[in-house]
Amino acid sequence: MSDPGQYRTRLSHYRPVNSKSQGGAPLKKLELLRRPWAKLEAQSQSASDSGERTQAVNRYRLETSLRPGINLQFDDWVYTGKQWLHVIAIDDTDPNRLVLFADCETNPSEPPPPLVE
Repeated sequence: MSDPGQYRTRLSHYRPVNSKSQGGAPLKKLELLRRPWAKLEAQSQSASDSGERTQAVNRYRLETSLRPGINLQFDDWVYTGKQWLHVIAIDDTDPNRLVLFADCETNPSEPPPPLVE
């Protein structure tokens, strides 16, 4: 079991939702779901070749309390106040169903969608 006192990072948890632009075209936007506390640990760093320049891709392991209802899912976005993290994998195999782990990356191949207004 994890110590909740280790959750020192306040996150903004966003989920992509489908909407329409003013012209009626399909558009993906981010909707704020909740603001949980979590623990972030750096996992690895690699390079991503995106066109003409190489960008560093940092991977993080995120740990947060598992709550009934809204939890992190694959393809969600998390904002730490400094950087955007894209959720690329979920581990919810805690036998006590108290903790959720997520693998996230910075500088993914696409930037986050715009926020819902």
